[in-house]
Amino acid sequence: MIRTEIQTVPVSFEGAAVLAAVLVSMVAVAIAIQIRVMRGGGRDFLTASAAPSERPQPRFWPLLSIATFAFLGLAIFAPLGTSLSVSFMASYGGGLNWSNLTLANYQDVLASGSALLPALKNSFGIAVAAAIISLVIGFFAAYLLAYSGHRLRRFIDVASMVTLAVPGIVLAVGYIFWWNQRWMADLGIQVYGSGWAIVLCSAAASVPIAVRVLLGAMSQTPGSFLASAALQGAGIWTRMRAILIPLTLTGLLSAGLAVFATSVFDLAITTMLQPPGFPTIPVVIDEHFRTVEYEWATAATVVVCLITASVIVAVRLSVRSLFRAYFEIAEGGRKQERRQTA
Repeated sequence: MIRTEIQTVPVSFEGAAVLAAVLVSMVAVAIAIQIRVMRGGGRDFLTASAAPSERPQPRFWPLLSIATFAFLGLAIFAPLGTSLSVSFMASYGGGLNWSNLTLANYQDVLASGSALLPALKNSFGIAVAAAIISLVIGFFAAYLLAYSGHRLRRFIDVASMVTLAVPGIVLAVGYIFWWNQRWMADLGIQVYGSGWAIVLCSAAASVPIAVRVLLGAMSQTPGSFLASAALQGAGIWTRMRAILIPLTLTGLLSAGLAVFATSVFDLAITTMLQPPGFPTIPVVIDEHFRTVEYEWATAATVVVCLITASVIVAVRLSVRSLFRAYFEIAEGGRKQERRQTA
């Protein structure tokens, strides 16, 4: 029997603030260097391109293919396969053999009194809320970056990249300092100590993902489409609803599902901001790993991954079925654009 002793370390907000300041300073230096290097460059997109009739074959392609598959096997498939095999073991120390294989771990994970079931509800609720918030903010930010010449455009671009580089644990520490102030409690604002703190922090960490995905989608929608609609008297909301959203629906769907998937398993943010009596998937799984319950933890991980993948596939199929006309509009717009640039 493997025994582990978990030592409790007193919380030091001052030390956390110092380390967070160091990390943020490093990120600020990196962003400043990027702005300096890219100064004077515009944000121009190629909306169409000519493709050669015959694609050139790279040299040493067999060696490159072997190296790529070897890296993917060692970095992704081998760890995932090992975790999957451990989830079927009665005892991790017993090794992978027929006498040590069992389905009891999955039965324990899915049992009515399992700690995973309430965590599933909380984490999926957080992920859905974070996806909605980040999509709304990311859509408007991407619109300003792609089509607007506003003077705050550069600031929006930098702000949308900051949280992508700032570690989630640093962002969570900042949320603790901000939402845990006495004057907020006096005003009745109780964000810290509730699930909304995790939702807001997850959304803030995911906004850069939504912005970058939506920028790629909007780069395929020429600004001339929106300008033509404006000349016909369409307001900005009409242009967004009738032109931009249908043409970028694929990007909206991809961005929302990407944020959803990353928010479900965000350990750093949920560990720092998890309220008492509010279990989440990453924390529950991490606690079982810490107590050397590898079999239960890996089984729970497999179950959550399968559920998350099923939700993503179901949402994609449902959206494409419900908004088939929008996808046809987007495809027609891209075909018209290619004909114009041919």
